[in-house]
Amino acid sequence: MNSQSKPKRKKRVPVEQPSLLSTSDNQKEVEVTGVYDSICAAQKQIIVNSGGAGSSKTYSLIQFFIFERLLKRKDYKLLVLRKVRHSNKLSIYKYWMDLLKEYGLYSEKNDNKSDLIYTFPDTNNYVRFAGLEDREQIKSTDWDDICYEEASEADREDLLFLKTRLRRGKIAITEKPRIWMNLNPIDCWLLDCEGQANYEFIHSTYKDNRFVNEEYKQTLESLKDEDLVYYNIYALGLRGVAQNIIYKPYTVLDVFPERFEDTIYGLDFGFNVQTGLLEVNLKDKEFYLRELIYQTKLTNQDLIEKLKELIPEDKRDNPIYADSAEPDRIQEICDAGFYCLPSDKSVKDGLDFCKRAKYYTLASNANLNMEAKAYKYKTDRAGNVTDDPVKFKNHLMDGKRYCIYTHYKGTELGERFSIKETLKNVNSRKDRESANPDW
Repeated sequence: MNSQSKPKRKKRVPVEQPSLLSTSDNQKEVEVTGVYDSICAAQKQIIVNSGGAGSSKTYSLIQFFIFERLLKRKDYKLLVLRKVRHSNKLSIYKYWMDLLKEYGLYSEKNDNKSDLIYTFPDTNNYVRFAGLEDREQIKSTDWDDICYEEASEADREDLLFLKTRLRRGKIAITEKPRIWMNLNPIDCWLLDCEGQANYEFIHSTYKDNRFVNEEYKQTLESLKDEDLVYYNIYALGLRGVAQNIIYKPYTVLDVFPERFEDTIYGLDFGFNVQTGLLEVNLKDKEFYLRELIYQTKLTNQDLIEKLKELIPEDKRDNPIYADSAEPDRIQEICDAGFYCLPSDKSVKDGLDFCKRAKYYTLASNANLNMEAKAYKYKTDRAGNVTDDPVKFKNHLMDGKRYCIYTHYKGTELGERFSIKETLKNVNSRKDRESANPDW
């Protein structure tokens, strides 16, 4: 599929929403994506929307549900899932609310931010954003459509459960309750279902997304020189198996211990790509990782406000190791009351050091876990494995290396010591700054 050459299609939406089904002339036009028509034409019970990075998979489905369901139907109930509710809240739920605002359809009073439910009172429609750990709440309703984002997180049992939650009985002659699965084509059991009776696949790449910016296009095209497997998966949208993974699988826990011996932070700056902030905790020579930020379009002031929300005052003297290529941003964070330091960005030595440790993660660390599973060494065109990682979807992986290597290098990794001992001769922020030759 490549719809860049097709005429641009637009949909009309009310500028305000006294009634979402209004035919008032007080409307504006919204351009739809190149994948939109393929989604509208889908007929099977389970639609797998498989495509490369930047192919507008999520954006296209949101447009479909808004224009073809929420603006046309009444008494419509949509469930939007990720494996973990917290990941949904930070990603898909936010994406939905941003688009509703852009289209003039958002109302604060209809947004239940605690239950993650957005309602359309005039039509009795609503969208619930949930994780599969919310099964009892999911079971309380039969759904007209279910949308599972990042469906590579799902297993076969998840899909069987979701099939039981589709609304039973006739809704409309031409409409059937469906399950929509969104994923990148990294090797996944769902991709084996192509060709089966109840499955319909939609394939797309960034070339089908007329909204993708030039910088991101160049990032995807540059993967051709970075790693051909990644290029096939993320640029061409082809199924692939990531090999030469750098880290052993993390151990996933339901909860972390209440106390740790040490806590530090790793920060990778971004704007058009994700800014990643990782909390790294040490206990009994092992590391416990917590994803705090994974978001694009953050200015430094936006980032500082998030740091204030996420890092309590009693931990603001704990070091944040950041990308040393951004000294002005580091200084601004320090001026805001945090102890932010330039990191040692050595790649080979840093990775060799970090690979010695054992790591624990939470299921809610969706982006961290996704990066860790795919973080791999480059393979050149001759098939030789290099010492460098692929520079794509590596924001939290970089932050992890920044803080662990910079803070602990020169020690036996995991050796019990505290920040106080590490900085034993540094008693104040002013002293620390003067003690740091790279400041």
